[in-house]
Amino acid sequence: MFEHNKLLLVVLVFVLAYYVYAADDRPEATFRVDVYRNVYQAIFKCISETGVHPEAIQLIRDGTYEENAAFKKFIYCNYVKSGYATEDGEMKIDDIANEFPPEYNMITILKNCISSESDPVEKIFNSFKCYQKSSPVRMGF
Repeated sequence: MFEHNKLLLVVLVFVLAYYVYAADDRPEATFRVDVYRNVYQAIFKCISETGVHPEAIQLIRDGTYEENAAFKKFIYCNYVKSGYATEDGEMKIDDIANEFPPEYNMITILKNCISSESDPVEKIFNSFKCYQKSSPVRMGF
C-alpha cells in the first residue's frame, strides 16, 4: 500500500509541475552568462534582504507574481541590485532592452511599461507587472 501511495504522489508531482510549466506558454528569453550571474546574485541577496520565499523565483518564471509588500520589495531590490533600475525607481530601459534579442522589440514594450508612481517600490513593481502582461517572452531566470 505504501508503494502505491508513493507512486501516486510522484505522478501527481509530475502532473502539477507540467501544469505550472505550461501555464505560461511564451518562449523563454535567454541571456548571456554574465547577465544570468548578475541577476542570480541580486536574487539571492534580495531573498535574504526581503525575506521573500525562494519560490518567488518560480513565480516569475511562470509569468505570475504576488501583490504583497515583501514580493514588491523583492522585485525592487532585484532591479536595483542588478543595475537595471535606480534607487528612486527609474528603470534603465535601454540597458534592459539591450539584454534581449532584437527581434523582441523590448524597447517599445519597456517604454510602454514606465510607471508614474511616486513610490520607487511601487513604480518598479508596476513596470514589472506590465512587462509580465505585455512581453512576448518570459524570463528565463
